[in-house]
Amino acid sequence: MISALELRHIVESGLLPHSCTCSVNLKGSLLIKMIEPSSGRVELFVPGVFGST
Repeated sequence: MISALELRHIVESGLLPHSCTCSVNLKGSLLIKMIEPSSGRVELFVPGVFGST
C-alpha cells in the first residue's frame, strides 16, 4: 500500500504547473486542492482521499 505522504508527493508533483496543496488529517486521509495559477481559481477540491487502508 502507498502511504498518504507518498500519495501527497505524487499528486502535488503530477499536477504541476498548477498549484496544488494536499493536507493529511489525523486519520491519514488527504484533502486535495488544485488552484489555477493565473486566476487563483480553485479547479479541483477533493476531500477524504486515502492512501492505504
